[in-house]
Amino acid sequence: MPRTHVYSIDDFELKDKKVFIRTDFNVPVKNGFVEDHIRLQSALSTLKYALKNQARVIIGSHRGRPNKDNKKKLSLEPFGYYLGKELNCEVLFIEDIESVIPSVLLSSLNEKKIVLLENLRFHPGEEKGDRHWAEQLSSYVDIYINEAFSVSHRHHVSVEALPQAVKNCGQGFSMKKEQEILDYIRDRSPSPFVLLAGGVKVSDKIKAIDCLIDRVDSVLIGGVMAYTFLKAKGVSTGEAFIQKESLKMAENFINRLQIREKPLLLPIDHVVVPMNGNKNKKKITNDSEVPDGFCPMDIGPKTIELFSKELNKARTVFWNGPVGKFEDHEFSKGTLSMCEAITQCKNTFRVVGGGDSIAAVLQSGKQECFDYISTGGGAALKYLEQGSLPGIDSLLKTPQEAKLLKESLSSF
Repeated sequence: MPRTHVYSIDDFELKDKKVFIRTDFNVPVKNGFVEDHIRLQSALSTLKYALKNQARVIIGSHRGRPNKDNKKKLSLEPFGYYLGKELNCEVLFIEDIESVIPSVLLSSLNEKKIVLLENLRFHPGEEKGDRHWAEQLSSYVDIYINEAFSVSHRHHVSVEALPQAVKNCGQGFSMKKEQEILDYIRDRSPSPFVLLAGGVKVSDKIKAIDCLIDRVDSVLIGGVMAYTFLKAKGVSTGEAFIQKESLKMAENFINRLQIREKPLLLPIDHVVVPMNGNKNKKKITNDSEVPDGFCPMDIGPKTIELFSKELNKARTVFWNGPVGKFEDHEFSKGTLSMCEAITQCKNTFRVVGGGDSIAAVLQSGKQECFDYISTGGGAALKYLEQGSLPGIDSLLKTPQEAKLLKESLSSF
């Protein structure tokens, strides 16, 4: 029987129920203070709803890739202050997530107290999909809510195994909204549809881009990944990083767009530096070729103009990935210019996704000009490619399961 239905947090009676909310707090922290609030803010409406409805809230998240040397730096403790301030409640931070402490504390929680678990990846079973770890967590969970779309492509315990071990599970408001926006982008958004892709690896993005090939009207590619495409077209790329295993994939994509008579725009000039990275010797190339001994760092002014004109035609723009090394002020002009060009579009539905792209939007101060800022990144691309994710599938119920769950909600 097909799996068809996902419940939302507002489908459940939450009063006095122990609600585990999987969030994504994988954001930078500097001197003990959270720097990027986008992902945190996206979860606030769900957390506030749970508290307002008198749930006993326990929050789980991860940060980075912990090892024995960096655990202290990747602690979730700094997020306690942020959550306490935003939710106007006391945050009980639990360092020993394998202890009985969370279970004991949950029985006394109310709308003025929540539990925040330490980094879930500190547990060796989290990334291995350890079913025993899932069962341990589920022992003190009445309702599981996924509010971490950005990690829902991972086969991790708190994303996939835990909801399967909990009878009552669903999604948060932000998780639901993310899917609705991506479904709209993929199926119903107005034309012309311009896709702007950047970043490093072709292999990370090509399948998602390819699945949109019949929806988009033009594709613009910048950033490091552009040089794999240029190489596939026989253009000299100097010392640029080339993902050799993706050359054939890039060549096939170029041919598929040509057959459909849809333009693929690649950089026609570049900001380059010598291999030794000497910024004082940076220069702009005359054309699309990168000289031997030089590394491309950003798109050049002719490419900025070319891409901006194409973006100006759009009724829908989906942007994922910077077009240069924007985190370095010397090479940020291309990416910030793309941001400016997108915000200047008229009557256009504008969506930006991916951590680096979001950082560029925040740096530009143009975030209010975008219709939606996706926290998904890699998960958003996977969703566009596959139409679902492990973290969503684990929430799904068959029609019969959904019927039984709905009948049980009144007495739950």
